[in-house]
Amino acid sequence: PAPSEQRVRVVSCGRLIEFKGFQHLIAASALAAKQSVRVEVELLGDGPWRERLEAQAKDLKVADRVHFRGTVGLDEMKTSFGESDVFALPCIFSEEGASDMFPTVITEAMFTGLPVVSTSVAGVPELVQDGETGFVLEPGDEDGLAEVLIRLAREAGLAAKLGAGGKQRAHQMFARDVTLPQLMGKFEEAQEKAARQKPQPPELVAIYDLAESDAEHVALEIPVVHELRGQCWLAGGHAKSSDLKQLPDLEKLEWLPDGLVLEMEWRATESQRTEWTALRAELGTSVDGETFFNTARRAVWLAEAIRRRGGTSLIYAPGGETCLLAWMISQRLAIPFVSAFEKKSEFPKKLRTRVMDDARAVACAYDDDPLQRSAKRLKPAARQQALRSWLKVHLVS
Repeated sequence: PAPSEQRVRVVSCGRLIEFKGFQHLIAASALAAKQSVRVEVELLGDGPWRERLEAQAKDLKVADRVHFRGTVGLDEMKTSFGESDVFALPCIFSEEGASDMFPTVITEAMFTGLPVVSTSVAGVPELVQDGETGFVLEPGDEDGLAEVLIRLAREAGLAAKLGAGGKQRAHQMFARDVTLPQLMGKFEEAQEKAARQKPQPPELVAIYDLAESDAEHVALEIPVVHELRGQCWLAGGHAKSSDLKQLPDLEKLEWLPDGLVLEMEWRATESQRTEWTALRAELGTSVDGETFFNTARRAVWLAEAIRRRGGTSLIYAPGGETCLLAWMISQRLAIPFVSAFEKKSEFPKKLRTRVMDDARAVACAYDDDPLQRSAKRLKPAARQQALRSWLKVHLVS
């Protein structure tokens, strides 16, 4: 059914948070009311901004036409889309700079034949063609949003025309039989490129966790590792941007993935999980279960990454849990490893003894050890030279 001259039914879907821009949709409905157009809004989804948005609708005297449906199932979502005239997602950039990137819900609306009203944030203009499949506004433009909603109510046939254009575009560009071959082509292209390049495996793999090691120390060691034809793997944790800016050769660094990727790899290796569980039992009380299995997930993923890249001659890891990670990978791939501990390492003594027993070499920041990572009196160049010499010895041993 087409909208009437006095009413337009708008549906939107998403988590009720700042950058979705629902506050601007509510404000636009109040502006349209001043021109005698009733904008009925259905918000599908829930989130921390719900109370704030409900209060806004009440303050603007449009609470009777802004309906909060909360979390809904797919069938309810389809029904709401089918009963609406327009889909609107007036997304913005939040105060922290967060935003939608490429909202899938817009393509879903296009497939149902709804005209889409959104903003020029991130990838939205790749989805919506202004004036052909909907309207693209500037973020936060409440007057402009109210104007296009009034126009969709009063201009006969406009909503149907834009909706039809959007549906055609969705099938041409975003249908599965279009996008999946494109994605497959990207994978095949990357695979062919990798096969042509066949990079030499690194002589050395160094593992760092920025939640455990000082970024300044890591920044000093990275050039030494790269000089020795090594590869640096980092776990970012909650590293600050100021920490990341200290790191040299950022384009050469490799990063451990987030927990979701690690969990998928872990669940895909049932036989390995049995082996890791047996190893956990062997270690007994020297390590708590949470630490062990979190590290084991990293070890499974990183061991496979190292294997796919042709292996390595030596693994190096400073710190506590990072050394446990290196030890686990060594157990899996039968590659020797060396470790360096901080003077005040909180790594459990019993577990540290177990790791030390299997390491090719261990450097501790005690007495006159040349790898005193926390000694302020050692100049950066001297610390780098000490590490260079130490790693070279164990690379050829």
